[in-house]
Amino acid sequence: MSTKITLEHGNRILESIQDLEKYFKDGVKPPQERRIGIEFEALGVLRDSLKAIRYTDHILPILTHLIRSHGYGPVCEEGRLIGLEKEGRLVALEPGGQLELSGSPLKTLLECRNEHEAFLQQVGGHPLAEEVGFLGAGLHPVSPSCAIETVPKPRYGIMVPYLSKKGSRALDMMKRTATIQVNLDYTSIQDLLRKVRLCFRLMPVYQAMFANSPVGLGRLNGYQTERAAIWQDTDPDRCGLVPSLMGQGATLRDYLDYVLDIPIILLEEEGRLVPGPPIPFRRFLEEGLDGRRPTLSDFVLHLSLVFPEVRVKTFFEVRGADSLPKALVLAPAALLVGILYDEQATQEADGLLDSFPREAFVSLYRTVPRLGLDARINETGLPELAKALVVASKRGLERRGYGEEVFLEGLMELMAEGKNPAMVLRERFLGCGKNLKEALGLFLLT
Repeated sequence: MSTKITLEHGNRILESIQDLEKYFKDGVKPPQERRIGIEFEALGVLRDSLKAIRYTDHILPILTHLIRSHGYGPVCEEGRLIGLEKEGRLVALEPGGQLELSGSPLKTLLECRNEHEAFLQQVGGHPLAEEVGFLGAGLHPVSPSCAIETVPKPRYGIMVPYLSKKGSRALDMMKRTATIQVNLDYTSIQDLLRKVRLCFRLMPVYQAMFANSPVGLGRLNGYQTERAAIWQDTDPDRCGLVPSLMGQGATLRDYLDYVLDIPIILLEEEGRLVPGPPIPFRRFLEEGLDGRRPTLSDFVLHLSLVFPEVRVKTFFEVRGADSLPKALVLAPAALLVGILYDEQATQEADGLLDSFPREAFVSLYRTVPRLGLDARINETGLPELAKALVVASKRGLERRGYGEEVFLEGLMELMAEGKNPAMVLRERFLGCGKNLKEALGLFLLT
């Protein structure tokens, strides 16, 4: 949810779908210019109780510290501090105060690691550090959504009532969940569609590998990734898998058809966000709205409010991993970069996933939130498939030649044991007499 999304594009009027196709074609980059962008979200908690932190009492002092001590610039909306920016990095707040570092587009995972570690050190040095910590987990461990203050950001004031009518877990999604999102480039529209198809089919396996939300409201919740279950009950119009992009022969128009048929949530008028009419963007494009024609900024804003597991902009975003502890925080990006930025690894992953029909992945997607790596796709156990994908990725990273395969080591250790982070956290929770604070000790980022 970038705070600058409506400011980075001109007011060029959209005349047809071809104008939208051009937007995506303009994102094509030569292979040597491909970059890696990672968005890390963390859950702010009070160390003594693990309850959610508050905007005025905790978040504002932390942001102010980063401005005064580390040279970040403020990002304000309607006079309120709601983010920071510095040298291509953006620090944003999700609706429940989750802290997000949207990293710079960088060439290697080592650079991403350095950027993230530096940020954690800066955050860890804030004046409230003994009282407030940040947790690498997919779900807030204690606080219900009704007890978590909504960040006073204009778009959230519109999104909360809209999404609350669409799914029973929408407020939980906005206030209680945290993820790691990986953003990657494409070298042609054909390359984009091939990799989007691969990532949609990979998604339930990927979610099982990085499941890390087995605890909520202070107890085991019966899930390996409750975060993924919450997203499946947020808004069926704009969340989940896109089956039309999972088969052979998918086109850019298939993605546009999906996006254009989703209702509008927000529009920008005279520099302010206002509720949009509940009509599909396609109708806005074809008929206008009270004499107003849509602009590219309108479309980009609409696109920022569409939440499939893989989302295409002028790059593509893979959104399915729970937030993770330090030892694994680079593993989702490492897995994807190894597979998607190396042609041989891409072919290997395609071959592994093409062994199963599209319907098998759709069915698996529904069962993974509870079963995680215990789920099966047809008669194949997920650990077997996951291990093969990790091996393909490791070889791809080795061929890149930057030493990035080191970021798969923690994941490979887990896969060797047939485990994911959720299983580790569950074992720790039960092994320490259900002392949640002790169990989560290894999952604190600061």
